[in-house]
Amino acid sequence: WTNTAGRDTKTNKTNVLPIAVIRDPFSWMQSMCKNPYVARWRHSQAHCPNFVPNADDFALGVSPTTKTIGVTVKYKPPVEYESLLHYWMAWYKEYLDADY
Repeated sequence: WTNTAGRDTKTNKTNVLPIAVIRDPFSWMQSMCKNPYVARWRHSQAHCPNFVPNADDFALGVSPTTKTIGVTVKYKPPVEYESLLHYWMAWYKEYLDADY
């Protein structure tokens, strides 16, 4: 662990219990529709979160053969996800996989 507050640099991190609150995926995605931060995907307020494309998405230029709406997150370098739900899974999986 290198991300430690200055006053806690001598704390034995094996004695720390990390706690993460996981938000329900649908409300997280609704929030992302209002404020997507660095995530980018084709969506409209009429159909968001959009797991599978419909007429609103086709009007935005999504191909009718598209099965899911892809998401690009503007990290450096950018990361692409198959859908907003895949992004949610990857976001919280980092907490599960973290080496505390």
